[in-house]
Amino acid sequence: MRGLPQTETSMRHPPKLALTLAATAALLAACEQTTSAPASKPRQIDTPRFSVGSGIANPTLARTNLGAINFHSNLNGFNVLLQTHDNADVEVTNGSVNASGFSGWHYHPGPVLVLVKTGTLTIYHADDPMCQGTVYPAGTTFIEGTTPHIVRNEGAVTSEFVGVFFVPTGQPRRIEADVPGNCPF
Repeated sequence: MRGLPQTETSMRHPPKLALTLAATAALLAACEQTTSAPASKPRQIDTPRFSVGSGIANPTLARTNLGAINFHSNLNGFNVLLQTHDNADVEVTNGSVNASGFSGWHYHPGPVLVLVKTGTLTIYHADDPMCQGTVYPAGTTFIEGTTPHIVRNEGAVTSEFVGVFFVPTGQPRRIEADVPGNCPF
């Protein structure tokens, strides 16, 4: 193979390919001489850290609009006040959580009455620095609400429950929440 004749100009200015190869070789040589990895920045979390429920079903039995609620009763010393200032829906669900199942971290736009029918449920709240759960066996009731929480079935059998949700008209009954730093799950 015969090369092109080199002129004085081509000797002073080698072809671009030769320069590119020389620069690449120098860069690779410099990388091989590096003895430690460059310092890395801490990973920034820029997306939500939602948790997904597992082994839980909570289908809706019925949902209806109540309008603004202003109900007061005081019969034989039993004083009850149920009031909303805004248009509200009520939704009733019939749910179950398998043994070792859980709801995932979430909260609600209004109160939820949870009636435990069978088994036991344990609720953990994100604002509890010790992340200590409260256990509710069959025949008990608890109220969920606007504080992020997770419900877990830590028992050996399926737990069944009824949920009664009070929510703004047309809005979802559940809002996903980030996994808090104070709880291991």
